[in-house]
Amino acid sequence: MKSTTFFNEIGFHGENVGNERAQLVIGSTTILLFLDATFEKFTGAKTADTSHSAEVIFSIGADSREEVDVFIEKVELAGGTIFGKPGEIDGWM
Repeated sequence: MKSTTFFNEIGFHGENVGNERAQLVIGSTTILLFLDATFEKFTGAKTADTSHSAEVIFSIGADSREEVDVFIEKVELAGGTIFGKPGEIDGWM
C-alpha cells in the first residue's frame, strides 16, 4: 500500500497485512490503515475529501527546531503535503 511506503520513508514502521490494510507501529501502539473501499465498508461512511477537510492529525514530538525541519523535509520527499508551516504555540508546540 502507498501509505506503508510513505510511513517507512519518514522513519516509522509500517507493513502490509493482506491486500486491504496495513499496520503502522508507533512505540507499543499498532494503528491500522485501510484502503478507501475497505474503510468505507468497515465504517459505513465515505472517506473525507482531504483537499477540503481534515481526516486525521498526528502530533509528533521533537527535541529541537532542527529535528522538526529534517522531519518536514522527509515528509515532503516521501510525497506528503505540509498543510501548515511548523511554528510554535505557547512557547513549546
